[in-house]
Order: sequence, then structure tokens, then C-alpha cells
Amino acid sequence: MGMNMVTLSTMFDGDGAFQLEILKESLVGAIVDIDSAFSEEASRCNFTSGSTATVVLMADGQILVANVGDSKAFLCSQTFQSPSEAKGFRKLFMSTATLMRLYKKKREDGVSVRIKDFGLTLTHFSAKELTKDHHPDRPDERSRVESAGGHVLEWAGVSRVNGQLAVSRAIGDVSYKKFGVISVPEVTDWQHLTRNDSYLVVASDGVFEKQSPQDVCDLLMELRNTSSSSSSSSSSSSSYSLADSIVDTAIGRGSMDNVAAVVVPFGLKTQPSHGCSEVRLQTYVDEDEPVWMKDNSSRIYVDEDVNSRLLELYC
Repeated sequence: MGMNMVTLSTMFDGDGAFQLEILKESLVGAIVDIDSAFSEEASRCNFTSGSTATVVLMADGQILVANVGDSKAFLCSQTFQSPSEAKGFRKLFMSTATLMRLYKKKREDGVSVRIKDFGLTLTHFSAKELTKDHHPDRPDERSRVESAGGHVLEWAGVSRVNGQLAVSRAIGDVSYKKFGVISVPEVTDWQHLTRNDSYLVVASDGVFEKQSPQDVCDLLMELRNTSSSSSSSSSSSSSYSLADSIVDTAIGRGSMDNVAAVVVPFGLKTQPSHGCSEVRLQTYVDEDEPVWMKDNSSRIYVDEDVNSRLLELYC
């Protein structure tokens, strides 16, 4: 298992696209060279082991990922959650009296009424996967293995090369190279990071034995909310403890494989960037008039026929 993060903070002069392409080609060559050097040493010392490799480059506000094996890289990005999906949202808007109590609280106490004070969440993290696992049951991977004379057999519920190796690309694993196992990485195109991208996670396959990338993003959202509601400046907000929490959760759920994680936090925003469309709540102030929400400003409007007051709820 191998994971690396490289950040290039220097802005490129001249043809930036050409420079980024050079970085991409250099990364592929470096991984192949690493495999060659490791395989030579493994053959000399009679090593039979191997490793995955997931390398992330960030440059000029863009990201590129090269992957060999089944470690994963993905982004946890803030996404607007519709009011009908948000936990507890319906309970908040049960009547005009509830709305007016919120407004009165803001006026009398001189403080903002925050949605999260009522246990509500209008945003969540969505997992945006940046890698594809190299398992031998993937059609393109199976084709290469079988063309080289290898076989894809299932053992213990997992497809394996010749019934043994669970990945079809690897650093090392020299004895399987003649059966179609390669070290050439699958590389994404350069893609721009967005304002909504909150965390980059790179983790070994053991993290995902009992959970998915979305489960990991849900955990990070829970940890972020817990940290922001705490008055103490605990280490729960550090990238180290976030990675530690991911590892502990995987082990706690019974993972028996290698477990490691890297978490890179980006600039977190209170609200995600999204369009200005109105969202109609499925709860009514009374039997006749609906409540409307402008999701771009987090302002709640009561229909003028019901009440002309404007309630502002700050997330």
C-alpha cells in the first residue's frame, strides 16, 4: 500500500497547459521506474510482496491522480440538501407560531437564529471518486490478464489473478507480471478544484472493507459539525485527527486489511455554491399557503398573504 500527496504552489509562466502535461507524463514515468527498481530488488532478495500506489498532484488550483491497485482517492464536496431531505426540517416549520417564535427570538435576544441550533443540516458532503479500483474482474483488466495467460478465479468471495492476487495492477508482485499484472498507473485528466470541495481523502483498501467513500464523507461532516459546535479548540479539527478517526472507524467496523488514510482539508465554506432556484417546502404555515425558501441566501420568506415579515435564518 502506498499513498503520496504532492503540492506544487508555484504558478506556471507561459504555456501552463503544456507544463501540466509534462508533470502528468513525468508522474507516469516515475511510477514505472519505482516498480522497476523495486522489482529488481525483490527478485534479488526473493521478495514476493507488492504494493498499491495512489499519487495526487495539486498545481495551479487543479488536481491530478495516478492510481495503481485499489487504494482510493476522492473529494468530499459540500452539496445543498433540499429541505424535504434535511433531518428535522419539517418539524421546524409546523405552524406560523413556530416561525414567529424564531423571529421574536432574533429580535429580543439580538442574536442570529441558526438552523444548526435546531439540529438541522441543509448541506452534506458528497463523495466524488477520483480513482477506479484495479480488480481482475473489471472487464478491461480481466481481458489483459487472460490475454497474458492468467486466469481470474474467485476465492473467499474476491476475484483474484490465478486465484491469489486481488489486484490486477501493482508495484512489485513480480511473479504475477507474466500473467498480465502491470504497474502502469491509470491517470485522470487535470481537473479544477471547486469552491465546494472541502476535503481530499486518500486511503488504502482496508478502509473500505466495511464502509464506502460516502460513509467516510458522512463521518467527516459529522466531525466538522461536532468541532464547530464545541467551544474548545480541540485537535478534532486537525487533518491528523480526521485521518485517525477514519482509521479507527474502519478498525472498529472489523477491517482486517492494511488501514491508512491521508486527509487534506481545503478552505471550508459555510454555504455551498449553487444556483438561485427557489425550493418549495412541503410543510405549510396553514392549510392554504406554503412557505418558500431562497436557497442561495438561506432566507425564509412567508407568503405575503400569510405574513409580510422576513425571517432570516443564518446557517
